[in-house]
Amino acid sequence: MSTESNTFSRKLTIQLLELHRTRRGGIVRAERGKVKKQLVVRDGLLAFAESNAPEEHLARVLVSIDLLERKALAGIGALMKERKTSDEAILAATKLGLHDLEKGAREQALMILSSLMEWDSGDLRTYASEQLARRQYDLAMPLPELLVAAARRAASKRPMPSAFSPLTGTIAPAMENRNDLLILPLDGDEALAFSCIESPVKVESLLPLLTAESAKPEDLVLRLLLLGLIKKESPAPEPAPESTASEGSGELDQHLDEMLRRFASANAYQILGIPPGADGSRVKDAYHSLAKKYHPDRFQSKEHSAELRTKAENLFTLVTGAYARLEDEASRTAYDKELLRKGSSTESSPRESSGGKLDSENSAEAAFQAGRGLYAKGEFDQAAEKLRECVWLKPEVARYRYYLGAAQAENPKTRKDAEQNLLKAIELDHAHSDSYLALGRLYLKVGMARRAEAQFHLALRWNPQNVEAERLLGKMSTDKEGSRG
Repeated sequence: MSTESNTFSRKLTIQLLELHRTRRGGIVRAERGKVKKQLVVRDGLLAFAESNAPEEHLARVLVSIDLLERKALAGIGALMKERKTSDEAILAATKLGLHDLEKGAREQALMILSSLMEWDSGDLRTYASEQLARRQYDLAMPLPELLVAAARRAASKRPMPSAFSPLTGTIAPAMENRNDLLILPLDGDEALAFSCIESPVKVESLLPLLTAESAKPEDLVLRLLLLGLIKKESPAPEPAPESTASEGSGELDQHLDEMLRRFASANAYQILGIPPGADGSRVKDAYHSLAKKYHPDRFQSKEHSAELRTKAENLFTLVTGAYARLEDEASRTAYDKELLRKGSSTESSPRESSGGKLDSENSAEAAFQAGRGLYAKGEFDQAAEKLRECVWLKPEVARYRYYLGAAQAENPKTRKDAEQNLLKAIELDHAHSDSYLALGRLYLKVGMARRAEAQFHLALRWNPQNVEAERLLGKMSTDKEGSRG
Protein backbone atom coordinates (compact mmCIF):
# COMPACT_ATOMS: atom_id res chain seq x y z
CA MET A 1 0.00 0.00 0.00
CA SER A 2 1.47 3.35 -0.98
CA THR A 3 1.57 6.19 1.52
CA GLU A 4 2.02 9.93 1.44
CA SER A 5 3.84 10.27 4.79
CA ASN A 6 6.86 11.99 3.28
CA THR A 7 5.16 15.08 1.88
CA PHE A 8 6.84 18.42 1.32
CA SER A 9 4.93 20.07 4.16
CA ARG A 10 5.93 17.30 6.57
CA LYS A 11 9.62 17.69 5.68
CA LEU A 12 9.31 21.42 6.24
CA THR A 13 7.65 20.95 9.63
CA ILE A 14 10.31 18.49 10.82
CA GLN A 15 13.22 20.71 9.74
CA LEU A 16 11.76 23.76 11.49
CA LEU A 17 10.97 21.83 14.67
CA GLU A 18 14.53 20.52 14.74
CA LEU A 19 15.83 24.11 14.79
CA HIS A 20 13.29 24.91 17.51
CA ARG A 21 14.28 21.89 19.61
CA THR A 22 18.01 22.55 19.42
CA ARG A 23 17.62 26.37 19.71
CA ARG A 24 19.89 26.76 16.69
CA GLY A 25 19.96 29.29 13.90
CA GLY A 26 19.81 28.58 10.19
CA ILE A 27 18.14 29.28 6.87
CA VAL A 28 15.44 26.94 5.57
CA ARG A 29 15.34 27.54 1.83
CA ALA A 30 12.68 26.23 -0.54
CA GLU A 31 12.86 26.39 -4.34
CA ARG A 32 10.44 25.31 -7.04
CA GLY A 33 11.23 26.46 -10.55
CA LYS A 34 11.96 30.18 -10.41
CA VAL A 35 10.21 30.67 -7.07
CA LYS A 36 12.51 30.95 -4.06
CA LYS A 37 11.47 31.40 -0.43
CA GLN A 38 13.40 31.24 2.80
CA LEU A 39 12.77 31.25 6.52
CA VAL A 40 15.54 32.73 8.66
CA VAL A 41 15.73 31.21 12.15
CA ARG A 42 17.76 32.61 15.05
CA ASP A 43 18.09 30.77 18.39
CA GLY A 44 15.20 28.47 17.46
CA LEU A 45 12.80 31.34 16.68
CA LEU A 46 11.75 32.73 13.31
CA ALA A 47 13.53 36.04 12.73
CA PHE A 48 11.94 36.84 9.35
CA ALA A 49 10.87 35.31 6.04
CA GLU A 50 11.56 36.29 2.43
CA SER A 51 10.17 35.38 -0.98
CA ASN A 52 10.70 36.40 -4.59
CA ALA A 53 6.99 35.83 -5.35
CA PRO A 54 5.65 39.37 -6.05
CA GLU A 55 2.53 38.97 -3.90
CA GLU A 56 4.74 38.02 -0.93
CA HIS A 57 7.02 41.08 -1.07
CA LEU A 58 6.79 42.99 2.20
CA ALA A 59 5.42 46.16 0.61
CA ARG A 60 2.59 44.27 -1.11
CA VAL A 61 1.81 42.43 2.12
CA LEU A 62 1.47 45.80 3.87
CA VAL A 63 -0.98 46.82 1.14
CA SER A 64 -2.99 43.60 1.62
CA ILE A 65 -3.48 44.30 5.34
CA ASP A 66 -4.37 47.98 4.74
CA LEU A 67 -1.28 49.48 6.33
CA LEU A 68 -0.03 50.92 3.05
CA GLU A 69 -1.70 52.49 0.03
CA ARG A 70 -1.00 50.84 -3.32
CA LYS A 71 0.19 54.11 -4.86
CA ALA A 72 3.23 54.02 -2.53
CA LEU A 73 4.62 50.92 -4.26
CA ALA A 74 6.19 52.87 -7.12
CA GLY A 75 8.26 55.03 -4.76
CA ILE A 76 9.38 52.02 -2.74
CA GLY A 77 10.40 50.18 -5.91
CA ALA A 78 12.46 53.18 -7.08
CA LEU A 79 14.37 53.28 -3.78
CA MET A 80 15.06 49.55 -3.92
CA LYS A 81 16.63 50.05 -7.36
CA GLU A 82 19.06 52.38 -5.60
CA ARG A 83 20.19 49.35 -3.53
CA LYS A 84 18.09 50.06 -0.45
CA THR A 85 16.62 47.03 1.32
CA SER A 86 12.85 46.62 1.33
CA ASP A 87 12.77 47.71 4.99
CA GLU A 88 14.81 50.83 4.34
CA ALA A 89 12.79 51.72 1.24
CA ILE A 90 9.44 51.34 3.04
CA LEU A 91 10.55 53.45 6.00
CA ALA A 92 12.04 56.13 3.72
CA ALA A 93 9.12 56.36 1.26
CA THR A 94 6.22 56.20 3.73
CA LYS A 95 5.13 57.41 7.14
CA LEU A 96 5.12 53.89 8.54
CA GLY A 97 7.10 53.18 11.68
CA LEU A 98 9.01 50.13 12.82
CA HIS A 99 5.93 48.79 14.62
CA ASP A 100 3.94 48.79 11.36
CA LEU A 101 6.85 47.22 9.53
CA GLU A 102 7.03 44.41 12.08
CA LYS A 103 3.28 43.82 11.86
CA GLY A 104 3.57 43.43 8.10
CA ALA A 105 6.58 41.15 8.48
CA ARG A 106 4.61 38.83 10.78
CA GLU A 107 1.83 38.56 8.23
CA GLN A 108 4.46 38.02 5.51
CA ALA A 109 6.04 35.16 7.49
CA LEU A 110 2.67 33.47 8.00
CA MET A 111 1.77 33.98 4.33
CA ILE A 112 5.05 32.48 3.11
CA LEU A 113 4.97 29.48 5.45
CA SER A 114 1.32 28.82 4.63
CA SER A 115 2.05 28.91 0.89
CA LEU A 116 4.94 26.48 1.34
CA MET A 117 2.61 24.02 3.05
CA GLU A 118 0.52 24.03 -0.12
CA TRP A 119 3.47 22.88 -2.24
CA ASP A 120 3.37 19.30 -3.45
CA SER A 121 7.08 19.21 -4.25
CA GLY A 122 10.19 21.35 -4.30
CA ASP A 123 13.82 21.50 -3.25
CA LEU A 124 14.06 22.01 0.51
CA ARG A 125 17.35 22.54 2.33
CA THR A 126 18.51 23.88 5.68
CA TYR A 127 21.75 25.85 5.86
CA ALA A 128 23.51 26.31 9.17
CA SER A 129 24.90 29.81 9.53
CA GLU A 130 26.42 31.78 12.36
CA GLN A 131 26.29 35.02 10.36
CA LEU A 132 22.60 35.35 9.60
CA ALA A 133 21.42 38.41 7.74
CA ARG A 134 19.77 41.01 9.96
CA ARG A 135 16.77 43.21 9.34
CA GLN A 136 15.31 46.26 11.03
CA TYR A 137 13.50 43.82 13.35
CA ASP A 138 13.70 40.31 14.76
CA LEU A 139 10.24 38.76 14.91
CA ALA A 140 11.25 36.03 17.39
CA MET A 141 8.16 34.00 16.46
CA PRO A 142 7.89 30.56 18.16
CA LEU A 143 8.05 27.95 15.40
CA PRO A 144 5.52 25.38 16.76
CA GLU A 145 2.82 28.05 17.08
CA LEU A 146 3.68 29.49 13.66
CA LEU A 147 3.50 26.07 12.01
CA VAL A 148 0.04 25.35 13.41
CA ALA A 149 -1.23 28.80 12.38
CA ALA A 150 0.15 28.28 8.86
CA ALA A 151 -1.46 24.83 8.59
CA ARG A 152 -4.83 26.29 9.59
CA ARG A 153 -4.58 28.93 6.90
CA ALA A 154 -3.39 26.49 4.23
CA ALA A 155 -6.13 23.98 5.08
CA SER A 156 -8.83 26.60 4.59
CA LYS A 157 -7.80 27.16 0.96
CA ARG A 158 -8.88 25.17 -2.06
CA PRO A 159 -7.82 23.30 -4.05
CA MET A 160 -5.88 21.25 -1.51
CA PRO A 161 -2.38 19.91 -2.29
CA SER A 162 -2.56 17.05 -4.79
CA ALA A 163 -0.82 14.72 -2.31
CA PHE A 164 -4.00 14.83 -0.24
CA SER A 165 -6.58 15.24 -2.99
CA PRO A 166 -9.12 13.83 -3.03
CA LEU A 167 -9.55 13.53 0.74
CA THR A 168 -10.79 9.94 0.60
CA GLY A 169 -9.46 6.49 1.38
CA THR A 170 -7.56 5.64 4.54
CA ILE A 171 -5.55 7.84 6.89
CA ALA A 172 -3.28 6.63 9.68
CA PRO A 173 -1.00 8.02 12.39
CA ALA A 174 2.50 8.91 11.15
CA MET A 175 5.02 7.29 13.46
CA GLU A 176 8.23 8.80 12.03
CA ASN A 177 9.48 11.70 14.20
CA ARG A 178 6.29 11.32 16.24
CA ASN A 179 7.70 12.67 19.51
CA ASP A 180 9.06 15.78 17.78
CA LEU A 181 5.67 16.50 16.23
CA LEU A 182 3.73 16.02 19.47
CA ILE A 183 4.94 19.41 20.75
CA LEU A 184 2.77 21.17 18.17
CA PRO A 185 0.16 23.24 20.10
CA LEU A 186 -3.08 21.88 18.67
CA ASP A 187 -6.36 23.39 19.82
CA GLY A 188 -9.13 21.28 21.35
CA ASP A 189 -10.82 20.41 18.05
CA GLU A 190 -7.52 19.44 16.40
CA ALA A 191 -6.46 17.36 19.41
CA LEU A 192 -9.81 15.57 19.37
CA ALA A 193 -9.43 14.78 15.66
CA PHE A 194 -5.88 13.52 16.25
CA SER A 195 -6.99 11.27 19.11
CA CYS A 196 -9.54 9.65 16.76
CA ILE A 197 -6.77 8.53 14.36
CA GLU A 198 -4.78 6.20 16.58
CA SER A 199 -5.03 3.45 13.96
CA PRO A 200 -5.86 3.42 10.22
CA VAL A 201 -9.36 4.72 9.59
CA LYS A 202 -11.39 5.47 6.49
CA VAL A 203 -12.01 9.18 5.93
CA GLU A 204 -15.72 8.68 5.31
CA SER A 205 -16.05 6.95 8.71
CA LEU A 206 -14.02 9.59 10.53
CA LEU A 207 -15.57 12.82 9.26
CA PRO A 208 -19.03 12.28 10.82
CA LEU A 209 -17.34 11.96 14.24
CA LEU A 210 -15.66 15.36 14.00
CA THR A 211 -18.13 18.06 14.99
CA ALA A 212 -16.63 21.46 15.78
CA GLU A 213 -17.73 25.06 15.67
CA SER A 214 -14.25 26.29 14.75
CA ALA A 215 -13.62 24.36 11.53
CA LYS A 216 -15.03 21.92 8.99
CA PRO A 217 -14.16 18.24 9.65
CA GLU A 218 -12.25 18.13 6.32
CA ASP A 219 -10.14 21.12 7.39
CA LEU A 220 -9.26 19.51 10.74
CA VAL A 221 -8.00 16.39 8.97
CA LEU A 222 -6.11 18.43 6.38
CA ARG A 223 -4.37 20.45 9.10
CA LEU A 224 -3.07 17.23 10.68
CA LEU A 225 -1.93 15.97 7.26
CA LEU A 226 -0.08 19.22 6.48
CA LEU A 227 1.70 19.10 9.85
CA GLY A 228 2.69 15.47 9.28
CA LEU A 229 0.93 14.12 12.37
CA ILE A 230 -1.03 11.72 10.18
CA LYS A 231 -0.51 10.30 6.70
CA LYS A 232 -2.76 9.46 3.79
CA GLU A 233 -2.58 5.92 2.55
CA SER A 234 -3.76 4.58 -0.78
CA PRO A 235 -7.05 6.15 -1.90
CA ALA A 236 -10.35 4.39 -1.52
CA PRO A 237 -10.77 1.75 -4.22
CA GLU A 238 -12.96 2.36 -7.21
CA PRO A 239 -16.29 0.46 -7.25
CA ALA A 240 -15.26 -3.15 -6.89
CA PRO A 241 -15.58 -5.56 -9.79
CA GLU A 242 -18.05 -8.39 -9.46
CA SER A 243 -15.50 -10.80 -8.08
CA THR A 244 -14.82 -8.64 -5.01
CA ALA A 245 -18.30 -7.20 -4.48
CA SER A 246 -19.04 -9.49 -1.55
CA GLU A 247 -15.93 -8.33 0.32
CA GLY A 248 -16.89 -4.65 -0.11
CA SER A 249 -20.46 -5.41 0.97
CA GLY A 250 -19.17 -7.09 4.12
CA GLU A 251 -17.22 -4.00 5.08
CA LEU A 252 -20.22 -1.77 4.36
CA ASP A 253 -22.45 -4.10 6.38
CA GLN A 254 -20.18 -3.68 9.41
CA HIS A 255 -20.18 0.09 8.98
CA LEU A 256 -24.00 0.22 8.90
CA ASP A 257 -24.17 -1.97 12.01
CA GLU A 258 -21.83 0.42 13.83
CA MET A 259 -23.83 3.49 12.79
CA LEU A 260 -27.12 1.85 13.86
CA ARG A 261 -25.62 0.94 17.22
CA ARG A 262 -24.35 4.49 17.73
CA PHE A 263 -27.57 6.16 16.63
CA ALA A 264 -29.77 3.88 18.74
CA SER A 265 -28.83 5.73 21.95
CA ALA A 266 -28.17 9.16 20.42
CA ASN A 267 -30.34 12.23 20.43
CA ALA A 268 -31.20 14.20 17.27
CA TYR A 269 -28.22 16.54 17.65
CA GLN A 270 -25.81 13.62 17.99
CA ILE A 271 -27.28 11.79 14.98
CA LEU A 272 -26.78 14.83 12.75
CA GLY A 273 -23.37 15.48 14.32
CA ILE A 274 -24.04 19.10 15.23
CA PRO A 275 -23.78 21.08 18.49
CA PRO A 276 -27.00 22.10 20.27
CA GLY A 277 -26.57 25.75 19.30
CA ALA A 278 -26.27 25.08 15.55
CA ASP A 279 -28.37 27.31 13.33
CA GLY A 280 -30.90 26.15 10.72
CA SER A 281 -28.47 26.16 7.80
CA ARG A 282 -26.08 23.88 9.66
CA VAL A 283 -28.94 21.50 10.46
CA LYS A 284 -29.77 21.28 6.74
CA ASP A 285 -26.12 20.85 5.71
CA ALA A 286 -25.66 18.03 8.20
CA TYR A 287 -28.82 16.28 7.01
CA HIS A 288 -27.91 16.55 3.31
CA SER A 289 -24.42 15.24 4.01
CA LEU A 290 -25.78 12.14 5.76
CA ALA A 291 -28.51 11.69 3.16
CA LYS A 292 -25.89 11.48 0.40
CA LYS A 293 -24.17 8.64 2.27
CA TYR A 294 -27.09 6.62 3.57
CA HIS A 295 -30.09 7.18 1.28
CA PRO A 296 -31.62 3.74 0.55
CA ASP A 297 -31.52 4.40 -3.20
CA ARG A 298 -27.75 3.99 -3.04
CA PHE A 299 -28.10 0.35 -2.02
CA GLN A 300 -30.55 -0.99 -4.59
CA SER A 301 -28.03 -2.74 -6.86
CA LYS A 302 -27.76 -6.53 -6.91
CA GLU A 303 -24.40 -6.51 -5.16
CA HIS A 304 -26.15 -5.44 -1.92
CA SER A 305 -28.20 -7.99 0.01
CA ALA A 306 -31.78 -7.43 1.13
CA GLU A 307 -30.55 -7.41 4.74
CA LEU A 308 -28.08 -4.63 3.99
CA ARG A 309 -30.78 -2.58 2.24
CA THR A 310 -32.99 -2.95 5.31
CA LYS A 311 -30.20 -1.67 7.53
CA ALA A 312 -29.69 1.34 5.26
CA GLU A 313 -33.42 2.08 5.36
CA ASN A 314 -33.46 1.87 9.18
CA LEU A 315 -30.44 4.15 9.40
CA PHE A 316 -31.95 6.68 7.03
CA THR A 317 -35.18 6.64 9.04
CA LEU A 318 -33.21 7.70 12.12
CA VAL A 319 -31.50 10.48 10.14
CA THR A 320 -34.75 11.83 8.70
CA GLY A 321 -36.39 11.58 12.12
CA ALA A 322 -33.63 13.68 13.66
CA TYR A 323 -33.94 16.23 10.88
CA ALA A 324 -37.72 16.42 11.31
CA ARG A 325 -37.26 17.26 14.98
CA LEU A 326 -34.74 20.03 14.35
CA GLU A 327 -35.60 21.60 10.98
CA ASP A 328 -38.60 23.56 12.25
CA GLU A 329 -38.22 26.04 15.12
CA ALA A 330 -41.45 24.99 16.81
CA SER A 331 -40.69 21.26 16.69
CA ARG A 332 -37.12 21.94 17.78
CA THR A 333 -38.28 23.92 20.83
CA ALA A 334 -40.65 21.12 21.79
CA TYR A 335 -37.86 18.56 21.34
CA ASP A 336 -35.49 20.61 23.49
CA LYS A 337 -38.06 20.66 26.28
CA GLU A 338 -38.44 16.89 25.93
CA LEU A 339 -34.69 16.43 26.31
CA LEU A 340 -34.68 18.69 29.36
CA ARG A 341 -37.35 16.49 30.91
CA LYS A 342 -35.80 13.13 30.06
CA GLY A 343 -32.09 13.94 30.24
CA SER A 344 -29.22 12.17 28.48
CA SER A 345 -26.12 10.42 29.76
CA THR A 346 -23.62 11.73 27.24
CA GLU A 347 -25.03 14.76 25.48
CA SER A 348 -27.53 16.84 27.19
CA SER A 349 -30.24 19.35 26.95
CA PRO A 350 -29.63 21.72 24.14
CA ARG A 351 -30.84 25.28 24.46
CA GLU A 352 -31.69 26.30 27.97
CA SER A 353 -34.25 29.07 28.32
CA SER A 354 -33.43 32.10 30.44
CA GLY A 355 -36.24 31.39 32.91
CA GLY A 356 -35.02 29.33 35.84
CA LYS A 357 -31.39 29.64 34.75
CA LEU A 358 -30.16 30.52 38.24
CA ASP A 359 -32.01 27.56 39.77
CA SER A 360 -30.48 25.30 37.14
CA GLU A 361 -26.98 26.56 37.93
CA ASN A 362 -27.49 26.12 41.68
CA SER A 363 -28.89 22.62 41.23
CA ALA A 364 -26.05 21.66 38.92
CA GLU A 365 -23.40 22.92 41.34
CA ALA A 366 -25.04 21.12 44.27
CA ALA A 367 -25.08 17.86 42.30
CA PHE A 368 -21.46 18.44 41.30
CA GLN A 369 -20.27 18.96 44.86
CA ALA A 370 -22.10 15.83 46.01
CA GLY A 371 -20.68 13.80 43.13
CA ARG A 372 -17.18 15.11 43.70
CA GLY A 373 -17.41 14.10 47.38
CA LEU A 374 -18.47 10.57 46.45
CA TYR A 375 -15.66 10.41 43.89
CA ALA A 376 -13.11 11.36 46.55
CA LYS A 377 -14.38 8.47 48.71
CA GLY A 378 -13.94 6.02 45.84
CA GLU A 379 -17.70 5.48 45.40
CA PHE A 380 -17.46 5.89 41.65
CA ASP A 381 -20.85 4.52 40.51
CA GLN A 382 -22.73 6.71 42.97
CA ALA A 383 -20.53 9.65 42.01
CA ALA A 384 -21.34 9.09 38.34
CA GLU A 385 -25.07 9.26 39.08
CA LYS A 386 -24.74 12.66 40.74
CA LEU A 387 -22.30 13.98 38.15
CA ARG A 388 -24.56 12.82 35.33
CA GLU A 389 -27.27 15.02 36.83
CA CYS A 390 -25.11 18.16 36.82
CA VAL A 391 -23.98 17.46 33.22
CA TRP A 392 -27.62 17.14 32.18
CA LEU A 393 -28.41 20.51 33.78
CA LYS A 394 -25.27 22.31 32.52
CA PRO A 395 -23.72 20.40 29.59
CA GLU A 396 -21.14 23.04 28.63
CA VAL A 397 -19.20 23.09 31.92
CA ALA A 398 -15.86 21.36 31.34
CA ARG A 399 -15.17 20.37 34.97
CA TYR A 400 -18.55 18.60 35.19
CA ARG A 401 -17.68 16.57 32.10
CA TYR A 402 -14.19 15.83 33.41
CA TYR A 403 -15.30 14.42 36.76
CA LEU A 404 -18.14 12.44 35.17
CA GLY A 405 -15.74 10.91 32.66
CA ALA A 406 -13.19 10.12 35.39
CA ALA A 407 -15.88 8.40 37.51
CA GLN A 408 -17.29 6.42 34.58
CA ALA A 409 -13.78 5.27 33.62
CA GLU A 410 -13.64 3.19 36.82
CA ASN A 411 -16.50 0.97 35.65
CA PRO A 412 -15.80 -1.24 32.59
CA LYS A 413 -19.47 -1.00 31.58
CA THR A 414 -19.41 2.79 31.26
CA ARG A 415 -15.98 3.36 29.73
CA LYS A 416 -17.37 4.26 26.32
CA ASP A 417 -19.43 7.01 27.94
CA ALA A 418 -16.34 8.01 29.92
CA GLU A 419 -14.37 8.51 26.71
CA GLN A 420 -17.10 10.71 25.23
CA ASN A 421 -17.33 12.89 28.33
CA LEU A 422 -13.57 13.32 28.62
CA LEU A 423 -13.33 14.25 24.93
CA LYS A 424 -16.12 16.77 25.49
CA ALA A 425 -14.26 18.18 28.51
CA ILE A 426 -11.20 18.68 26.31
CA GLU A 427 -13.30 20.33 23.62
CA LEU A 428 -14.73 22.76 26.20
CA ASP A 429 -11.40 23.48 27.90
CA HIS A 430 -8.45 22.31 25.81
CA ALA A 431 -5.90 23.71 28.30
CA HIS A 432 -7.01 21.51 31.21
CA SER A 433 -4.20 18.97 31.33
CA ASP A 434 -5.94 16.61 33.79
CA SER A 435 -8.60 15.83 31.18
CA TYR A 436 -5.88 14.52 28.84
CA LEU A 437 -4.37 12.62 31.78
CA ALA A 438 -7.70 10.97 32.64
CA LEU A 439 -8.30 10.07 28.99
CA GLY A 440 -4.81 8.57 28.77
CA ARG A 441 -5.44 6.47 31.87
CA LEU A 442 -8.70 5.25 30.35
CA TYR A 443 -6.92 4.21 27.16
CA LEU A 444 -4.30 2.36 29.24
CA LYS A 445 -7.05 0.42 31.01
CA VAL A 446 -8.48 -0.82 27.70
CA GLY A 447 -5.09 -1.65 26.19
CA MET A 448 -4.76 1.32 23.80
CA ALA A 449 -1.17 2.19 24.69
CA ARG A 450 -0.43 4.47 21.73
CA ARG A 451 -3.56 6.52 22.32
CA ALA A 452 -2.65 6.76 26.00
CA GLU A 453 0.85 7.96 25.14
CA ALA A 454 -0.52 10.70 22.88
CA GLN A 455 -2.83 11.95 25.65
CA PHE A 456 -0.03 12.02 28.24
CA HIS A 457 2.09 14.10 25.86
CA LEU A 458 -0.84 16.49 25.41
CA ALA A 459 -1.20 16.74 29.20
CA LEU A 460 2.46 17.74 29.47
CA ARG A 461 2.11 20.21 26.62
CA TRP A 462 -0.49 22.18 28.59
CA ASN A 463 1.16 21.60 31.98
CA PRO A 464 4.86 20.67 31.83
CA GLN A 465 4.73 20.11 35.62
CA ASN A 466 2.11 17.35 35.37
CA VAL A 467 4.06 14.82 37.43
CA GLU A 468 1.60 11.95 36.95
CA ALA A 469 1.65 12.23 33.15
CA GLU A 470 5.45 12.26 33.21
CA ARG A 471 5.51 9.23 35.54
CA LEU A 472 3.14 7.21 33.35
CA LEU A 473 5.11 8.04 30.20
CA GLY A 474 8.30 6.93 31.96
CA LYS A 475 6.65 3.70 33.06
CA MET A 476 5.42 3.02 29.52
CA SER A 477 8.92 3.62 28.17
CA THR A 478 10.42 1.26 30.76
CA ASP A 479 7.82 -1.40 29.97
CA LYS A 480 8.61 -1.13 26.26
CA GLU A 481 12.34 -1.55 26.86
CA GLY A 482 11.62 -4.51 29.14
CA SER A 483 9.49 -6.20 26.51
CA ARG A 484 12.25 -5.71 23.91
CA GLY A 485 14.78 -7.23 26.29
